[in-house]
Amino acid sequence: MSLSIKTNIASLNAYQKLSKNSNRLNGSLQKLSSGLRINKACDDGSGMVIADSLKSQYRGLGQAIKNANDAVSITQTADGALEESINIVNIIKTKAIQASQDGQTYESRKAIQSDIDKLRQELDQIAKSTSFNGQKLLSGEFTNKTFHIGAYTGETVDISIDSAESTKIGHTTVAEVIPDYTKLIYTTLQDKQTGDDIVIEPFKIEYYTPDLVKDELDKLTKEDINKLTDEELAKRTNKDLSKLTTREIEELRNIFIDEIVENASDQLTKNVSNRLVKHGLGTLAEQINKYEEKTDVKAFPIVESESRIIAGSTSDNFKINGITIGNIDVIPNDSDGALIAAINSLSNMTGVKAHVTASGKLELVSTDGRAIKVEGLPTPEVISSSALTTHGYLKMISRNFGQYDVTHRNIAENVATATTANPTIMNAIPTNTIINWSSNTQGSGGGINATITSGAVNIGTETLLDDPNFISNFSSNLSVLEYGANSVTTVINFSSPLPTGSKLLLGDVDSGHVATLTSGGTPLTYVSQLESRSGQNSTFPIYNPATGKLTSQPNSNNNDEVTSFDLSNLSSLQIEFQGSGAAWAAIALADPSTSITSTITTTTEYQTYEDSIVFNKELLRLCDVNVTTFDDAQISMELADISLGDLDKIRSNIGSVQNQLQSTISNITNTQNNAMASESSIRDLDFSSESMYFSKLQVFAESGAFVLAQANSSKENLISLLEG
Repeated sequence: MSLSIKTNIASLNAYQKLSKNSNRLNGSLQKLSSGLRINKACDDGSGMVIADSLKSQYRGLGQAIKNANDAVSITQTADGALEESINIVNIIKTKAIQASQDGQTYESRKAIQSDIDKLRQELDQIAKSTSFNGQKLLSGEFTNKTFHIGAYTGETVDISIDSAESTKIGHTTVAEVIPDYTKLIYTTLQDKQTGDDIVIEPFKIEYYTPDLVKDELDKLTKEDINKLTDEELAKRTNKDLSKLTTREIEELRNIFIDEIVENASDQLTKNVSNRLVKHGLGTLAEQINKYEEKTDVKAFPIVESESRIIAGSTSDNFKINGITIGNIDVIPNDSDGALIAAINSLSNMTGVKAHVTASGKLELVSTDGRAIKVEGLPTPEVISSSALTTHGYLKMISRNFGQYDVTHRNIAENVATATTANPTIMNAIPTNTIINWSSNTQGSGGGINATITSGAVNIGTETLLDDPNFISNFSSNLSVLEYGANSVTTVINFSSPLPTGSKLLLGDVDSGHVATLTSGGTPLTYVSQLESRSGQNSTFPIYNPATGKLTSQPNSNNNDEVTSFDLSNLSSLQIEFQGSGAAWAAIALADPSTSITSTITTTTEYQTYEDSIVFNKELLRLCDVNVTTFDDAQISMELADISLGDLDKIRSNIGSVQNQLQSTISNITNTQNNAMASESSIRDLDFSSESMYFSKLQVFAESGAFVLAQANSSKENLISLLEG
């Protein structure tokens, strides 16, 4: 081994090791002073990427929590205002109830209305002034607002708060329905949830009549009278009926029947009264209101009437609903109250109360929804019996604006067949003459068969049916029947020219078919169309007089149209039917005096009907509350209830959003904490481990410096070799 002084390899090695240790020591010092394991990318590149992503996430979540808290503050502000709004509407409802009693006068109701108007103004003021950061919350403007509640794009929640103004809540459809008391009333409601029909039991309105009384009397006494056999009669009279004549027995029997009837008098009065109530609109309203939760429809019976009052007497026969009021001396406007007192003294029996209006008119009001019938007044009547007699109408209230989902159908009872008049088909027939073969029908599985019968003819003629499956009982008493084929011209040659006024009747029960009608190449002359309502498929023929083509078209009115053509003085007729399975039918009437009779027969019993009259249909809101009359106060109560429902719905939606936000905040907070913990585990320094490592590096630094010093001084020993 050689000794060199030019290069100190030991010193270089010691320096190298000392430099590396110094760098590690500096890095360790930086970590210890910062508390971070990763201070620069070279410390842990992949770890830095993950830690930075987690840092971005939890910082974003921190702002999302602030956004959600702002949204919670908005919902709390709106909720507090809605609570006060609900309190106001409750007071309005209480005021409406206060006005719903006839102890109130018009003036006192006006005072209540004034209070309600002030309350409504305050309600609108709350709706317009409730705001958050300058944004109105209850005016209807705060809709479809978006709050970002996450760390990444698209993590949002939408908030909409409907208007709480009186013009925007309590939406209600109010309609007045007048059923036909002469027919059965079929009422159909619609279930809002399922869309199914709810059919109310058929209902019949009844007035007080002698027949009604007799019917109830028969029900009441029939059993007792039937028990009055000859044996029972002999037992009661202690007489030998065999020694009496038939007339004497009958007279004796009538005495006991009269006793039975007299004993039943009180019960009869009750039964008649109960029947009138049962068949009054009040009962129909009760049946409708049973399904209110399913239909959102409520019915109020309005049975009331008015009449002027003039001076005079009512007579001993004056009755209301069969109860005798008797002879009352009446002065104009019933100023002394005698008429009102007499009527109201028997209101528990008649079901009718009376009062005089502010204009001096008599007003009768049914207390239980039964019809009102006034009779027995002499002429001139001091009050108008016709004006006061009424079965009333139903006031229907349906929540929310929209279709009036109630059908009231008045159906005639026990209708099985119907026959039209006999319109004559001749030269004088007017344009668009209509033969009505039926009215609308109701019934399960019912069908209508239409029969057309022509009268006798004097000369040979033709009847054409191109399809035997046309209306099965389409018939004629004419002698010859021929069937035309599709796209084949049928030629009929008459034995002599037809008389003036002869007609061809042609109809089609399908649609889209064409019949070409000519005579010697000349199109036939159109006369008129006859409309039949046969329940078959509907057609509406359109005739082109230039070409002779008759085209059947669909007709939405469910009518079969028969078209009439003039055959006067013609010797021949050419008809070409076109269309697959064409179902044309043609009848040639050669005698101008021939008539047509249309008859309806039914395969099952059917009933004709018409819908009840609906009038005064209104769309109301809370702003339309009016308590100046009893009826309006009743509707106002309903408007208040519906408005409360609307406000509760708004408040409930806000509460749901608030709960959602609070759950979101809790979840976001948890996620944020987890993200911070994850970032800390990656980026933060394990201080105990690093301290131990730092102590080791310090030892290495001290020993390295000592070794370097020794390495530097080791070459000095070689100098001694130069000393002598």
